[in-house]
Amino acid sequence: MVSLNLDTAIKGIEEQVCPYCHSSLFYDVQADSIYVSCSCGNFNVSTFRDKYNGSLLLYYLNNSDEGSISGENLKQLQNVLYRNKRVKRELFSIKLKQQIL
Repeated sequence: MVSLNLDTAIKGIEEQVCPYCHSSLFYDVQADSIYVSCSCGNFNVSTFRDKYNGSLLLYYLNNSDEGSISGENLKQLQNVLYRNKRVKRELFSIKLKQQIL
């Protein structure tokens, strides 16, 4: 597995392709987390959200042992993730289901 830095992760999410194998990224959006990965295994971004206000609290790159809580980095990552149409649609669907229940 290659080392993934935040700038490369953000660029990949913005372009919606893996910067290593150039295939489409997979998104798994949950109420408290968003995972972005690629089938080649070299691109994995795990983010954890506050379920109530939606802000990102922590992120991991490529299944590293240490996550980051750097405010500026979280803000950059949150901005690019929340601009993604698929992420927006799935988060809206989750909020709607919570209101119905």
